[in-house]
Amino acid sequence: AYTLEAWPGQLQPRPVDLEPFDVFDRIYVGLLDGSDALAGRHGSKIGFLPPAANVARYNPVDSRPTMAVNFGRYNAEQHTALLRAQEIHGRPYQHDTISSVTAKSISQHRQNYANLLCDADLMISNYAKFDQPQIIGSHHEVPMRLFEALAAGCLPIGLPPSDRALAACDLSDCHRAYFPLHSDPSIISDILSRPDELRAKQLHNRTIALERHDWGHRWMSILADAGLAPTAILRNRLDAMAEESKRTLA
Repeated sequence: AYTLEAWPGQLQPRPVDLEPFDVFDRIYVGLLDGSDALAGRHGSKIGFLPPAANVARYNPVDSRPTMAVNFGRYNAEQHTALLRAQEIHGRPYQHDTISSVTAKSISQHRQNYANLLCDADLMISNYAKFDQPQIIGSHHEVPMRLFEALAAGCLPIGLPPSDRALAACDLSDCHRAYFPLHSDPSIISDILSRPDELRAKQLHNRTIALERHDWGHRWMSILADAGLAPTAILRNRLDAMAEESKRTLA
């Protein structure tokens, strides 16, 4: 079984906790501190498995017309800084302008989202649920947005997850520019002023996604835990991404 979110503050200890887990041999939790909290109560059948991205869906382009993207939760000061940077640099800043909508086609929605990210230099990827301290407490976890940013070859910017969470997700060596943006666009301008350095970091991030952070890599971990060999389709998928990674840095 795999559950993405399990925040320690929401996990109330009581005898019924283990009941939903009894039918599974292994339970994976996508939040580091949540998995630790559950494992401390219920034992080694519960473990941490980081989120990932459907890396094959992303096809980064060499010329990125969009300055930055910011989807989902956002901080008002960060948003203001990006709007000002858009005016200064004359490059688009893509962000949500509506809410409470239903996608006409989930697959088309996900591909369109991936395309938007692949066109952007920067992507806001604040730590998970950064705007809900009543839920997360002091647990600053790696967000899904970070894995998507790497897959798209973006440079993640924003409020950082903990170093412990980055290390557990095998992300300590990814390039990122984490800082409180406030409403000053000069930080963004500083990043954009060094395009060759930015491009090198984006390519590096893309290779990390190709080599480690596709959902196929997570399936490899699950199959290994179960003592099962990967299918030919899975092996071919990961081999193709490994080859792309070599070409990317060639």
